[in-house]
Amino acid sequence: MHKVTVGDFTELARGGQSLCHWLGLVTRFGFGKIVNGPVKDWALFCIVDLFGHVRETNYGRHFDVLTEVNPINGISPRWCSVWLIAIVMATNERA
Repeated sequence: MHKVTVGDFTELARGGQSLCHWLGLVTRFGFGKIVNGPVKDWALFCIVDLFGHVRETNYGRHFDVLTEVNPINGISPRWCSVWLIAIVMATNERA
């Protein structure tokens, strides 16, 4: 059994051989641990910036994804038929 791949954030932030070695182990084992990382809002971006980027979306760089058990905007058979009627009506109005 191998030890968990651990990297010190200060060392990894310098780049070079430390970062290369840590990323190689993450690639090999599928995960890694970082110690002494920044403690601030959105600190995860500091870690991601070491080896990649976060793609900007229409929602911004950082956004929360919330789920609801019974959403009111979910697709249900009732709403499908309402949308279908609305599409048919809009199509008929154009004709």
